[in-house]
Amino acid sequence: MRRTKKPLKPLEFKRKRQMEEYSAELLERRVAGAQIGDMPVSRELDRNVALLKSILGPSDDIVFREISIGHEQHIRAEIVFIDGIVHKDTIHDHVMKSLMLLTERIQPAPVQGERLGDLVRDFSLTVGEVKMSSEMGDVIDGILNSDTALFIDGVPECCIVNTKGWEHRSVQEPQTEATIRGPREGFNEVLRTSTALMRRRIKDTRFRVKQMTLGARTKTDIAVMYIEGIANEQIVGEVFSRLNDIDVDAIRGAGDIEQLIEDNPFSPFPQIHVTERTDKVQGGILEGRIAIAVDTTPFVLMIPATFWDFQQAPDDYFERWVSSTFVRMLRFTAVFVSMILPATYVALASFHTEMVPARLALPLAGSRAGVPFPVVLEILILEISIETLREASVRLPGPIGPTIGIVGAIVIGEAAIRAGLVGPLAVIIVALTTIASFVSPSYSMGVAVRILKFPLVLLASGLGLLGIMIGVIAIATHLCSLDSFGVPYFAPVVPATVSDLKDTFVRAPTWLMKKRPLFLRPGDVRRMSGKTSAYETGKAQRKVSIPSKGDEGKGDDAE
Repeated sequence: MRRTKKPLKPLEFKRKRQMEEYSAELLERRVAGAQIGDMPVSRELDRNVALLKSILGPSDDIVFREISIGHEQHIRAEIVFIDGIVHKDTIHDHVMKSLMLLTERIQPAPVQGERLGDLVRDFSLTVGEVKMSSEMGDVIDGILNSDTALFIDGVPECCIVNTKGWEHRSVQEPQTEATIRGPREGFNEVLRTSTALMRRRIKDTRFRVKQMTLGARTKTDIAVMYIEGIANEQIVGEVFSRLNDIDVDAIRGAGDIEQLIEDNPFSPFPQIHVTERTDKVQGGILEGRIAIAVDTTPFVLMIPATFWDFQQAPDDYFERWVSSTFVRMLRFTAVFVSMILPATYVALASFHTEMVPARLALPLAGSRAGVPFPVVLEILILEISIETLREASVRLPGPIGPTIGIVGAIVIGEAAIRAGLVGPLAVIIVALTTIASFVSPSYSMGVAVRILKFPLVLLASGLGLLGIMIGVIAIATHLCSLDSFGVPYFAPVVPATVSDLKDTFVRAPTWLMKKRPLFLRPGDVRRMSGKTSAYETGKAQRKVSIPSKGDEGKGDDAE
């Protein structure tokens, strides 16, 4: 049976013709190379809808909903939003319900233009954040950024309503930076949650959060956080200057920004501190650093950073200074050992056997008996095998990864020893090196140390201990030549600042660290004034007498 189409009503036919004319006009503008996003918002509702459909394209998740405002006027309006990234309850209850049911009469007499839009914004919409814009580019950015656009017929402006709402991970304990006594909350992938966590920790009227957008296609929101009056103004200006110079299609996370703004991209050492711990960022901002939070990633960048920052763990400041100092010095020793221990073994076994004590020389020679490879190749095979197992354990599912890493290392090491491919002492050296490399609190710094041990092994195989010294001097020279946003990377050791050494190799008592790090050139140097501890005020030396049970009431009898 042949079906006939129902003829359109005159009003519907007229609107369809207008939409076709607007679409043809927009096509001509595209061919001419005009920027459609720069066009102003029109007074005609149909023209605005046609423009948006032309720009956003045929996407099923973009919702266009025509509504009628008020019971008496029946003013036409259109709301546009992207399904899945908005809070629908906000749209239903505070936009559509407010305009269609609760607004009986939005004005005593018909008004047009900006006045009508202001009345809707001020008296009808029950949403906290609403802004008006006459630029179509701002409207498009708002829609793509989870806002809802409200066009009203006859109004040359658009109401951009904040209706952000999507599924996200709750605030949880950081997985990569464990702590014993520190807080258990870390950043998540939502930018506004990250800034709110810092607002909760820093209740200062001079705490600033500057938001900007990077990435021509992703339009990723970032927030620069610092305390005005403490952070150095030149460093703050340099941070914004480098961020404004970024011109890329996409920002996928904090790692992209880190690589685009760091001083020396060819150095193996990280020059920007990356963390997902809120207490670390709080401490850095209070010292005068600048933090950069990025939407869609839980990691926050801290600028500037020095070599010593990557060796400090959160527990250093939550434990007493004696235990924190011991652990910190142990950490420095472990990092140094993980870098030079394999090279030292190669140098002693290949060139300097006379330096090995006799009681150790015999086991060393015995462990090498029957090994078909030279010492350097033996160490390189073991190190590459361990690094491969470590990477494989990270990529495997959670319950399986650690088991495969441990079992694989034991099985491969035992099999290699039994086959005579490597010596037992070499396996012990590589195992100690691997254990020491896990001590570093920063993953980025740990990777840099793991990379540098390979050129040191090669230098030791050719020049012995002299090669190791040449490599260590080259690394130290490189560290002293690095900068992080104008701050020397090896500060406060090079150049030396005596007052800042209280939080470098050791961790001095909290009441002694009354000044912020001077190498950061903070605006407000002092963070403590006067005597702040019981030890300084002498209260710790006073004897507190607690009356015994039999002495209670004697004072009353004496009276």
